[in-house]
Amino acid sequence: MAAELLKGVESAMKGDDMLDEDLPGDTGGSAPTRDDHVKAVAKAMAKGKNRERPKEEVKEEEQLPQKEGEKVVEEMSTIDALDCLGLCPANFEWFELNVANPPDENCGICHYRLSDGYRCGGGTHYVCMGCIDAYKTRHTS
Repeated sequence: MAAELLKGVESAMKGDDMLDEDLPGDTGGSAPTRDDHVKAVAKAMAKGKNRERPKEEVKEEEQLPQKEGEKVVEEMSTIDALDCLGLCPANFEWFELNVANPPDENCGICHYRLSDGYRCGGGTHYVCMGCIDAYKTRHTS
């Protein structure tokens, strides 16, 4: 950003007909030029950007001790759920649907209109994410 600012100011200065150096009168070389000022501002901005900011520490969740009789429920992934469901009825693998352009079909399990989910490699069988999520919660608890 500082480099862009410097380029922008320099290009604006090139467009000016009169620079500080071109002004009548003796500057004596003691006063900084406009160029020096622009470079100093850009350098100061770059230093401020590169300054290390305190990073937010990621807090890990406290793990409670497991009590007797409790069982740990681990979440099943969508791929694992599809593996458990198996291949489609025509023995094809499942492929994820394009959620931006879902097919005009219904889920083969719940028969609701598809908005997301998977279709089989043959293109005739579909399963929605709602049914996959229901399968995951049913078989992990």
